[in-house]
Amino acid sequence: MIPLAGIFPVEAGEVLHLRQLLATNICHRCDLSEMNLQGASLHQARLVGTTFLAARLSNADLSKSDLTQAALIQADLRQVNFSGAKMHLTKLYGANLTRANLSYANLQRADLRNANLSNADLRGADLRGADLRGADLRGANLTSAIMPDGVLRN
Repeated sequence: MIPLAGIFPVEAGEVLHLRQLLATNICHRCDLSEMNLQGASLHQARLVGTTFLAARLSNADLSKSDLTQAALIQADLRQVNFSGAKMHLTKLYGANLTRANLSYANLQRADLRNANLSNADLRGADLRGADLRGADLRGANLTSAIMPDGVLRN
């Protein structure tokens, strides 16, 4: 578990959301913006519609989690394990996903505009309808990824 000391901001509602997440691994439509969850173990967490605006989650385990319609805009997601995660309609605009494991993740219709996906593992990921305009895919592994024509539009 992550201690609450040093996690910012510390407004009462947000701390309650964080405590709920850490106690139950469930936090639907919570606001965890700017929280420091680096290295957190959130395997199979249910985070539908949760906001992580500018949150720090590097090295966290979110494998097989449900992040449908979540907002991880401009979040630090370096080396996060999202393998097998449900990320349908997730907003990842401007997120740093360097070396993230997104293998077999459902990223259908996800907003990945201007995201840094350099050296990310996207093997078998479902990117149907995803918006990758301006995304950095240098060194990304796209083996067996589902990417219909036009997904890398200008």
